[in-house]
Order: sequence, then C-alpha cells, then structure tokens
Amino acid sequence: MTQVSRYFHFKGPRVTLLDVHSLIHQVNTSITQQGGDFTLDMNEVEYLDSLCLSLLLLIRHRLANASSSLTLLGLDEHMSSALRLMSIDPKTAATIP
Repeated sequence: MTQVSRYFHFKGPRVTLLDVHSLIHQVNTSITQQGGDFTLDMNEVEYLDSLCLSLLLLIRHRLANASSSLTLLGLDEHMSSALRLMSIDPKTAATIP
C-alpha cells in the first residue's frame, strides 16, 4: 500500500486546541483508513502552549506507531530553540536521544 502524505497548515500566531483537535481527527482518520505521513506548516505560529505541544507529541507518537511520520515546517528560530530545549527535533518532532 502506498503511503499518502497529508499537509496541515496552522493559521495565525497561536495554535489553539480547536486547531489541534482538527489535526487529531485527520490523523485518526488517516491511521484507520490508509495511513500516511503528515507535514505541519507552522510558518505563522508564534506561540504554542504546553497542552498543544503535548498533543502534537501524542500525534507524533500515534503516527510513529502506525509507521507514519510527522514533519514540522516553517518554525521560526524561537519555536525551534524552544523545541530543542525540550530535547525535541524541531524538524520531525521526534525526541532527541
């Protein structure tokens, strides 16, 4: 089966729970139907609270368990630095060993 790649764009400077809920719904549908990788465009995001970050990491974990991946695009330096401080690779949202 061919892996489908899905693109999701967070609009605006803040990622909200509604944004993440929509993404979770798409991930759940993708995993149960045909699988596939996800690319998140975060070029407009300036702020990501800890709950949304936790949910994104949960999404990454679910995708990894389904042999899929999560890629983050367009992170500004502030967001990239914050993720690195938490030992998270800012490009793939994977935990840095």
